[in-house]
Amino acid sequence: MQTILHHLKRAAGTQVAVGGPLGGADAYGLPWTLYKIDDDKDDSTLYRPPILAPGSWLATFTSFLSSQLSPGKHTLVITNVNGTSPNTFVLDWIAYFP
Repeated sequence: MQTILHHLKRAAGTQVAVGGPLGGADAYGLPWTLYKIDDDKDDSTLYRPPILAPGSWLATFTSFLSSQLSPGKHTLVITNVNGTSPNTFVLDWIAYFP
């Protein structure tokens, strides 16, 4: 496992979403990512991307949408947990909702 973004941002809000582009498995692999908020050991979300045909590309997709959070500051940790080769995870955006 490789933590690719640790304590990425402390931001106030009651929900967070993460997304970015996704390419064909032949060129980009299958980057499974684990999302954890506030280092909660019992609550994490594993995202397994769809397998796209060779040469395919999705400009944007949502890989994570949290449940409702208590108002206040939260820490998001994203970990790449799949060791395939290639294994390209591209983070394009993080949205915090008030």
